[in-house]
Formats: sequence, structure tokens, C-alpha cells
Amino acid sequence: MKRREFILLATAPGRLKAEQTAKGHRIAIVDPTLPIVEMSGGAQDPHDYRPFLEELRRLGYIEGRNLLIDRFSGEYHASHDHAEVAREVLRRNPDLIVTIGTAPSLALKTETRTVPIVFLAVTDPVGSGLVSSLAKPGSNFTGFTEL
Repeated sequence: MKRREFILLATAPGRLKAEQTAKGHRIAIVDPTLPIVEMSGGAQDPHDYRPFLEELRRLGYIEGRNLLIDRFSGEYHASHDHAEVAREVLRRNPDLIVTIGTAPSLALKTETRTVPIVFLAVTDPVGSGLVSSLAKPGSNFTGFTEL
């Protein structure tokens, strides 16, 4: 599966059919505000991951079978060192990263220019330097903003 197809899978579910492959795909979810246990699709939180996980399953990406999801939180990093978390995420070699907030997104931008990253809850992605414009991000970043 190509990088752009995988980004589309994460950002516009329903457009692609799951590719049957022996190789599993790996997604990293980075949310500095939620404990990892709440990132498994059971939380009633503004960052509820159930719809995302359900859509992946509907498309044939089943966690534990052909999909591995690594969840990362700031809860184990007392200093909330986003750069440390970013390096830990990249050591797992994810195919896609979903990140919440500006600080973790900026830390990931410093660490990689190749892994596709979908950001959520970033107030000003252009002003923060994550993307060059909302219409054409121009990098390995894309995502959603409330602007």
C-alpha cells in the first residue's frame, strides 16, 4: 500500500478497499492527554477513537490480524518531553502516525520527513509551521483543524 493511499484511509474512510496482504500495517496514535487504556476505543472523550477503529475494521484492517496499533501517551513521561515520545514512536517504524495537538506534532516534524502523519486538534497548522498551507500541506503532514 502506498503512503498516499494509507493517508486517504485515515483521513477519508470509505474511499478505499482494504488491501489483503500478509504484511500487517502499523499505526501509531500519539495522544499526550489520554492514558493509553482510554485510547483503545472505550472512552467517551473528545478524542474518542472508536469511530476510527471501527472504520478500519470495516475496511478489513483488523487489529491483531493485519493491523498493529501502537498507542503513545505523555502519561509515562513525567516531563511530557514530546521529542522523547516522538523518537520512541519512530523506533517502532509505523506506516502512519495519528497525533493530537500542536506540541507532539511539531516534535514528530523535527524527527521525520517521511512517515505520513495525520494531525488532529491543531489550532493553527500553518502558523505553527506544520504545513505550508491548508489547501496544499506540502509535506508528510495532513490533518484537521477547527479554523
